[in-house]
Amino acid sequence: MSGLFILTALLFTSFTGSGADLSHAETLLETKPAAADSILTNMPMPTRHRDRAWYAVLKTQADYKQYKPITSDSLILTATDYYGTKIRGSEARRIT
Repeated sequence: MSGLFILTALLFTSFTGSGADLSHAETLLETKPAAADSILTNMPMPTRHRDRAWYAVLKTQADYKQYKPITSDSLILTATDYYGTKIRGSEARRIT
């Protein structure tokens, strides 16, 4: 029985880890963009579409606040594919 509890706790923390990391990075973004960027760079890529879009927005903001040159549009495309755009509208949004 205790093994089941430990397994459940491990699974729960693995699913909530990226959300907690993203939330922490977001709180640091205004005052410490380098620290937020470090968290985002060192965390594994989120698997849920919503968290992946949130990661893309935060990483883009962290790079912008540190005056890093934009070398690819993949982050912003990830965010706009999830949240939709005025051109494509809400039908492009994925709900997960």
